Amino acid sequence: DSLFAEMEEWCGDAEFEGEDEWETAFCAAINAEPPVAVIGCMDDTANNYNADATEDSDPTACTFDAVEPEPEPEVVEEEADEVPGFGLLSAVAAIGVVLLLRRRL
Repeated sequence: DSLFAEMEEWCGDAEFEGEDEWETAFCAAINAEPPVAVIGCMDDTANNYNADATEDSDPTACTFDAVEPEPEPEVVEEEADEVPGFGLLSAVAAIGVVLLLRRRL
């Protein structure tokens, strides 16, 4: 006989009450039914997530919402005349050049 068979015989059936809590818990574990595998999608971000799953199904079996890519920001190129203050700056620079040239003459 195997050790496990001896333990099962010593514990008896699932209703075994040991002399202390440890014996009772030990025999309850020996007599417990093996867990049944629940196959399912274990990815909690998936649409078909199964919280009861104990074994992951084929990872490609999980379904997700389609994610739309973020649109690229539109780049607007401004011409020099459209830059605020650029026209005024050009005018002041031109006047400065004219005044500088008049002084030299």
